[in-house]
Amino acid sequence: MVLQIPKRYLSLQQANRMLSSVKRSMRKMIRLENALNTLSAIEVVYDDYYDAVTYDVQYDKKFHQLSYQFFHEHEKLFRLGAVVHSVDEGIVYFFSKYEYREILLCWQLGEKSIISWHEIDETFEDRKPLASLLDGARVK
Repeated sequence: MVLQIPKRYLSLQQANRMLSSVKRSMRKMIRLENALNTLSAIEVVYDDYYDAVTYDVQYDKKFHQLSYQFFHEHEKLFRLGAVVHSVDEGIVYFFSKYEYREILLCWQLGEKSIISWHEIDETFEDRKPLASLLDGARVK
């Protein structure tokens, strides 16, 4: 059974407070993705059928173990209210509300705090500085 994780709306302050946890999870996800990519690139050929079959079982076991850890971190971030947009680029979104509409607060690994946002139907390349929201209004 697949359970739906409810969407969480966070204030700018709430999202910024959780960045240390988000950073740890993102770094772990990057390491796991690198390990999965490395594992996938390995090709071993055996002459002996038994050796080939036992290797395949061990390979699959390791691959699924790493995949489980990766998606466990991903789910942990969802439950916090963080949505991973790109593991490779370290981009994470946080749903928020501004003037009764949904927006995405944007953060990228390496940034000390959330410094940008964009509309739901825009992309990371369309992000705007937080100051454009904060002039005379508050992100809820």
